[in-house]
Amino acid sequence: MTGASDVLDPVEAAKADISRSKRLIASTLDDLTQHHSWLESYHRDERRRAQRLRREDALRRLELRRQRAAWLSRRFALATYAFARATAVVLMRNGRAFLTWAAPRAHALSRLMMRWISAGASWAWRAGLSLSRGTWLDDPRLGSGRHCLSASGVNLCRPLECRGGHLRGTGLPQSHDRLDTDKT
Repeated sequence: MTGASDVLDPVEAAKADISRSKRLIASTLDDLTQHHSWLESYHRDERRRAQRLRREDALRRLELRRQRAAWLSRRFALATYAFARATAVVLMRNGRAFLTWAAPRAHALSRLMMRWISAGASWAWRAGLSLSRGTWLDDPRLGSGRHCLSASGVNLCRPLECRGGHLRGTGLPQSHDRLDTDKT
């Protein structure tokens, strides 16, 4: 029996198995701790990388906006310059003819506007005076009828329907002599 001396005591064999298991558990625990720290550092690095990529993307978009704004402002400046130059060329060629054509029309328009402003201002002045005196209803120059006024003195007529001394569509009174010619 040559192999009888190799047989170990079962208790010793169990102790050796337990010590190997403890070493295996410790080794596995070390490996898991190292893997966990590696995984934490990987997640931290990925978060930092994602933040860096977002920051770079925001900077790139900002640079693109700046370039587009510069391009648009250059384009606007060139278009304005081209328009001003074309206008200057046209005015240099046709300026005298345009002024000859436009001057009497501008003069006539300004005279017409002054007449309208004067008529409106005098009507407003007369209306204000008669309202302040309380004679609005009695003044034939300011409107011909009580049907256009409420108890508070506010003009309630509808300009397109009123025929009581107002110009149709404006609410302004007609002149007295015009009313007399319409009646005859």
